[in-house]
Amino acid sequence: MNRPYIICHMVTSLDGKVTGDFLGNPECAAACETYYEINRNLKSNGFICGRVTMEGSFTGGYYPDLSEYEPVRHDMDLKMDFILDDMTGFYAIAFDPKGKLGWKSNKIIDPDGDPGYDGAQIIEVLTEQADERYLGYLESMEIPYIFAGETEIDVKLALFKLKSIIGCDTLLLEGGSIVNGYFQRADVIDELSLVVAPVVAYKNDKPLFTDSTLSTFEAVNAKIENGVTVLNYLKKGKRASNNSVVIKWENALTIDEAIESEKSDSTGLYYISRVFGNKETTLYLGIATKHNTIRHRLKGHQNWWLKEYRGTIKVRIGKVIYPYTNIDEIIDHAESAILYEQDKLFFENTSKTKSYTYNNLYCFKNVGDIFELKPIIDMAEQE
Repeated sequence: MNRPYIICHMVTSLDGKVTGDFLGNPECAAACETYYEINRNLKSNGFICGRVTMEGSFTGGYYPDLSEYEPVRHDMDLKMDFILDDMTGFYAIAFDPKGKLGWKSNKIIDPDGDPGYDGAQIIEVLTEQADERYLGYLESMEIPYIFAGETEIDVKLALFKLKSIIGCDTLLLEGGSIVNGYFQRADVIDELSLVVAPVVAYKNDKPLFTDSTLSTFEAVNAKIENGVTVLNYLKKGKRASNNSVVIKWENALTIDEAIESEKSDSTGLYYISRVFGNKETTLYLGIATKHNTIRHRLKGHQNWWLKEYRGTIKVRIGKVIYPYTNIDEIIDHAESAILYEQDKLFFENTSKTKSYTYNNLYCFKNVGDIFELKPIIDMAEQE
């Protein structure tokens, strides 16, 4: 794709509202807690919010005195983006069409130090209506900005630049209702991650998408967590359904926990990493059949080559949750496709990847705790 993979991650009411006074209801506390926990575990290059959400969550209504800043003059036909030489790699991306947000730092300073937000490099996405003195203010603060549109933000252009210039592969779309609507109408939302609070909102509270158009998604996961419902949907692809494969990765366990887990007494994929110090490193991707279960294979690894590694060995178990037929064949192709696309990632699979082939009919979608896996591996793109 020539844009980042977009996951719209939101807390909603039972009637599909996402912003408003209902969020202050005590019954929403567990939903918000679950939302932030999922946010911390979703692997991405950062998050996107609209101006109103950024103002409410981070800037508190502050706005600089623009008379103190020299305007940045751009040619009428060529607005130049401003990018820093040294970027953090984790971004807070503000869709701020006219440049109305006031920042006191070029990074998010979260009062709770939440790793899902704290330290994120701020990037402003602007239209050409932004005041040239505001550009001077942003540059003085060393806040990168990109232009995407004349009077309204061109979402597809913005995402193309975030991919090609900044290098973003996966981004979380976290509202509010207006910016979510921009993305939904542009048909660029690949996944919905919804935490449903057990409340009905007020009539004036805002829906998930403002001014939405018709689009369809496939349900791939539903569970009750902390007394609230967690739902995951994937955008329904244009290709035939039997070409689309969804792999759900469970949260990482230590290898001892994984061996004891009932989920390891089955077929599927497994993904081994090592935590040493403050760094987690990918090691190996494997598959198991009904005659050689995940548990059996993990015990073999533990007794053999994993002994060479210091630190904590982690395992993520992957199950094919869609489609429901030809699972053994799909598991084999899934391993081949992932290793083909990410061969440099898997340290212990290096020799194996060179002899692997792939089936170009499949589009693999990895959901859940994917760590360093690509969310989408579409082998048709290799044709």
